[in-house]
Amino acid sequence: MLRIRLDVLFLKEGKSIPPHAHRGVLSGFLMLEGSSDIRHYHVSCYNDKSVDVTLTVDKTLKPGDHTVNSDQKDNIHWLQGVKNESVLYRFNITGLPSVMPEYKDLAGRMYVDPRNAGKNSVTEISFITEADAKNIVF
Repeated sequence: MLRIRLDVLFLKEGKSIPPHAHRGVLSGFLMLEGSSDIRHYHVSCYNDKSVDVTLTVDKTLKPGDHTVNSDQKDNIHWLQGVKNESVLYRFNITGLPSVMPEYKDLAGRMYVDPRNAGKNSVTEISFITEADAKNIVF
């Protein structure tokens, strides 16, 4: 069943949404106020305990800028607030058909540490816990 969620996200300076991917989700962000750094990674292969990724987006969103990600493109996303408080309009469509494997032990979000993933090169990165992902510095 498809579900649509629209909300406003407040992201304080230095706070982040840790790097993660979803299964069967289309999501996006529109910067309304402030600015946030954002990175997207395209997953070229889903393995048992890791993914092969390439860095595809590495920029600062300013008011009016937006990004979109899904199973098919830029599935891993990572945000960090830059200004005192960033305000983003966020949308999610869940329940979409997916060719991505079901990782039942990862509870819907697949957290990773993509800091070593290069642009224009494929890097294998392992799944990590949510707690470990929240400790990664952008």
